[in-house]
Amino acid sequence: MQSLLVRPDYITILSIIPTFANLVASWKVREIHACIFHHNLELDSKIANALINAYSKSGNLASACAVFDMHPSRDVISWNCIILAHLLHGSPNEALDLFCKMKQEGVLPDHTTLATVIKAYGLMGKVSEGSQTFLNLATNYNLTPDLDHYAAMVDLLGRSGRLKEAYELIDEMPLIPNSTVWETFLTAAVMHGNGRLAHLAARELSVIDPGDPRVQRLASSLQDLTGKSVDVPKEMAPNKGRKLDEVESCLIETMNKSYVFSNGDNVGLEPTVLELNSMMIQMGHSMLNNGIGTLDVEEEKEVAVGAHCEKLAIAFGLSNSPHFKNIRIIKSARMCNHCQVSLKEI
Repeated sequence: MQSLLVRPDYITILSIIPTFANLVASWKVREIHACIFHHNLELDSKIANALINAYSKSGNLASACAVFDMHPSRDVISWNCIILAHLLHGSPNEALDLFCKMKQEGVLPDHTTLATVIKAYGLMGKVSEGSQTFLNLATNYNLTPDLDHYAAMVDLLGRSGRLKEAYELIDEMPLIPNSTVWETFLTAAVMHGNGRLAHLAARELSVIDPGDPRVQRLASSLQDLTGKSVDVPKEMAPNKGRKLDEVESCLIETMNKSYVFSNGDNVGLEPTVLELNSMMIQMGHSMLNNGIGTLDVEEEKEVAVGAHCEKLAIAFGLSNSPHFKNIRIIKSARMCNHCQVSLKEI
């Protein structure tokens, strides 16, 4: 299109931006941003909002904030994008500060805003404030709680270890719980080592989507870790003799090229991975036994499958990226506890 000198319009830009964001290619987002300026499309509200979202997803929070600050006509979607951006980057305090500024500027929050606010309170461990926001949806904002709000509340209660209250909320909610609600509850049960509730959530997920290979892998892992089988429909009962449809992998962008790693890949990075583990041991934070006594249900131990893909990607990034450059990866499944704590130390 560019080679034929066809001028892009806002629909062209809105079609392209999400693709770049999903590739975690921050340099491509900057490239399309330059194109937007070149064609005088930067004042379009939808494009500005899409840019905020794209910069955030590609790991560039500073640029997302810059676009938001220069946006002349910020609407509720603009505020939602920047609040979600801060939550995505682990900054719940800043997300709540932006929520306060949003109200000060007279912008009325919507369903998405308040679900995000409840999640932010959950990340901060402020159960009382998050619960109050949920209870006051109708009174203060004339909104009826939807599934996103209930999922946020389950996350809020689950993170604080109030699994019984989270289950009671699901049991008493006037809506039929969807997979997001049960996945959130499952995460909380796993986090706090409650095998009984983890099995319960796994059964519910298997009923909602019996063909999901993630549920099959989950059922198999739960059985291995707890010694108890998960009561799942026969058509998707775990079969250890059959390969799963999905291979856990992650993608990393280095020097404007993308590389994909899968669990256990033999790519010559093992010495770097061992060196990183050795460094953590010397720091007194050995992760070799991390996860023992918990339900690490989504990934097998590295001793069985080799180094996990995110560790391989980080090792590759450390070896091949310029100094002082952020290393960003995108993963096909949630990170296991072992790798999460390891990467925090790295």
